[in-house]
Amino acid sequence: MKLFNGKKKQKMNHFSHLIKKSLFFLLILFNFGFSVQKNVLYAQQTEITTITIKNARQTSYKKSEETGNDLIVLEGSVELSVQKGETTSDVSADNITYDRKTEMLYAQGNVQITTKSSASGGETTYASSLLLNTSTLEGIFDGGKVVQTQSDALNLPSGSTMIVFSDLFGKGSQNTIAFKNSSLTFCDEENPHWKIDATRTFLLPGGEFAFFNALLYVGSIPVLYLPAFYYPKDELVFNPVFSTRKREGYAIQTTTYIWGRKPLNSSSSSSSSSSSSSDTSTSTSSEALKGLYNFVRPSTLKKQKLEGLVLHNLDEDYTGDSSQYIKILADWYTNLGGMVGFDINLNPKNDYISKLGISLDLGFSRTLFKIDGNYFPFYGNDSSYWDKSSFLGIKNIPFRFSGKLEVNLSKPFSLSISLPLYSDPFYGNDFKIYRNENMDWIS
Repeated sequence: MKLFNGKKKQKMNHFSHLIKKSLFFLLILFNFGFSVQKNVLYAQQTEITTITIKNARQTSYKKSEETGNDLIVLEGSVELSVQKGETTSDVSADNITYDRKTEMLYAQGNVQITTKSSASGGETTYASSLLLNTSTLEGIFDGGKVVQTQSDALNLPSGSTMIVFSDLFGKGSQNTIAFKNSSLTFCDEENPHWKIDATRTFLLPGGEFAFFNALLYVGSIPVLYLPAFYYPKDELVFNPVFSTRKREGYAIQTTTYIWGRKPLNSSSSSSSSSSSSSDTSTSTSSEALKGLYNFVRPSTLKKQKLEGLVLHNLDEDYTGDSSQYIKILADWYTNLGGMVGFDINLNPKNDYISKLGISLDLGFSRTLFKIDGNYFPFYGNDSSYWDKSSFLGIKNIPFRFSGKLEVNLSKPFSLSISLPLYSDPFYGNDFKIYRNENMDWIS
């Protein structure tokens, strides 16, 4: 059988055109700073790639007229698998051409590639054509979509499927995916309830996520424009949370873990909490924003490395116990005042004490006056009145306070002790109830 039929010239022109688009797209990725360390590349190149042909109606061998390299041409309901390390990619297409020297695979017509690995979970990609480097598993897809049902880097809602349509997108060796002119949604219906259209979309390892020139649609109605949105995987060591409330004013709440890890945020966005409303479009918009918020939150804890004030997330999963920690709290409210304290929670591995928890925080607050529906920390001669408390007969202590002692004994007898302590019944409402360690950007 001949390597090329009468459509040889058309195929080669399309192949050359795809290579040019690929080089242009890779240049875009380079400009946005996607790079891989040399030692990682070297480790990947030393791994053996195994290609197994499962099905093909016709097979032929030919030398490329342009490069002189040996080509393997597979035609008709082609199915093959590419295995590299713990990653297996099953590829099916109408026609596949493989260059043995450059290890480049070109697939055309009804292309489908299913990737299975511990890092990316379940992922299926559909395209009209594909150019894949079987050595590094980097690929350029022309006209198609990516479907993810599970991901280590992204927090997909339970039972949901993430679908991204794009004119052109590329996938890097570190599971980085960059889309051009894309449309993202969790709804697999023909007309999705909501979607995000963007000229550039980036899905990065570790949960990093970026949009450029994006527009959120509810049905066919645009409701929110995002010129640029970036969700980093790294964290600041003191975990700042910004908020505002009518009474307390603008606030910054910080939590610094001296030992241990901040647990994974499993709560939903407060702004997306359900409330009965007859406005269907508002409810749907809220659900869309909730889906976006939940999507960008990380789904697994990663090991971290301290670099200055930044905790850099590594690729390895964190296997420690996030329920044990020692942390320092420091908050400030423009109207109310400030709060400092510490919180210790330990699970000693002995036969006597199974749990030990100690917390104490001090609130330096001002009396707030309600005038014409608004709250002010000043009254009369513009003086502030700082609150005081008492403890064990000691009066006029210049701060309010709260604390707690929790102890669980296993031997010589079973005993649980929980002793809360508050300076006044309003302390929890001022400093405890609305405190958070995770920034809710939707709110």
